[in-house]
Parts: sequence; structure tokens; C-alpha cells
Amino acid sequence: MDKKITVKKCGDYYFYKATNVFAESFRLALFESAQNYWFKDKRKSIYEEIFPPEATQQILVDLYEDPLWNKYLDHIRLHITKYCNITNIDSKSVNLHSAWMTRVGGIDFEGDHTREELKNGLDLHSTFGNMHSHKKNNIGVVYYLSNPDPKYGTVTRLNKSKVYNNDGDENSLMIFDPRLEHSALYPKLEITEKYPRITVVLDCVPSAFYSR
Repeated sequence: MDKKITVKKCGDYYFYKATNVFAESFRLALFESAQNYWFKDKRKSIYEEIFPPEATQQILVDLYEDPLWNKYLDHIRLHITKYCNITNIDSKSVNLHSAWMTRVGGIDFEGDHTREELKNGLDLHSTFGNMHSHKKNNIGVVYYLSNPDPKYGTVTRLNKSKVYNNDGDENSLMIFDPRLEHSALYPKLEITEKYPRITVVLDCVPSAFYSR
């Protein structure tokens, strides 16, 4: 399994990508944990979140207390430090701020939504209509824990006429400036019911803005 790091600069912004981040046995352990715990016990109701995707609550503190995910965070910090070195950010001034998971899989949710309504919501998902940014968080990490195809990655808007498209290879991560508007590319239901798209998202802030 070859590990690879690539960095692309677009204007003033850097996009850091690492592939084959973890051994497959470790990735599968993360996957089982996400499916069987985080999306069961820490999952937000879809009435709190716009579907797609499903999302967990903010779970950074919980991840620290879980040995498996604490090991995950330790490794992610190494990549954040490398990104900081590339972008001339003082890594000692950067703090982990928040973490959550997203999933697009099946649509068997609680509540009054019909299957057809949820399927239509996924089918009508507009990447550019769902652009968003994280205003104070200067470093964002997206880890593609599970993904049926790399083409279901992340699009970042650089300006009114230019975007950066990151392929979401399974077991890869992207580090970028999440203050830029960005959005995910989601598979159709027929694909995700067989193979879910799951990401683990982590945001960092400069020390001056830090609050847990």
C-alpha cells in the first residue's frame, strides 16, 4: 500500500491530499465504529440537519475519550503539522476545534418523511446550491472513510468563475482552508444503499479564536 502526499496551490490557497492514510485493517475498524456507534448514538435527527447528508453531533471531545479515535486524531495531527509547514502557519498556534461525521447511505429515517421524499432530496441535491463555509476555522480536514468512487469528492469555490475539485479516494484526506465555500458531491441512492459515502470532518482554529 503506497502512501502519497500531493500539494496543489491555487492562487493563495493550498490543497493538501494524502492517500492510503491508514492500514486497511485500521480503516475497517473506523468504519465499523462509525456505522455501529457514532451514527446510532450520536446521530443528529434529520429535522436538525438538511438531508443530504446524515450528520453526527459535534464529537471531538468524545473522540479524545475513545482509544481507536484518539489514535486517529494523533495521526491526523501529523498531517496538519505538515500542512502548516507548507502554508507557513505556526502549528503550535493551531487548535483542534470541532469534529463530526457525515454519511449518505440508506434513507430509512425516523419521522414523517416518506422514502420518496428523501430519495427526491438526494436526487435533487445541488452541489453549488449547498455551498457553505466555516468562517473562523482556518484549517479543515476531510477524511474519506468510505466512498464508492473517488468522483464523489469535494468541490471548493476559489472565485466566481473557478473551482477546485478534490477526488475523494477512499482512505484519503484533504486539508484546505474551509473559509472558502465548499460542498460535497454525493452518489445516487442506488449506489449508497450498497456502499455508503462516509466522511470524518475536523476543523481547527487559531489560538486567538479557540473555544471548546
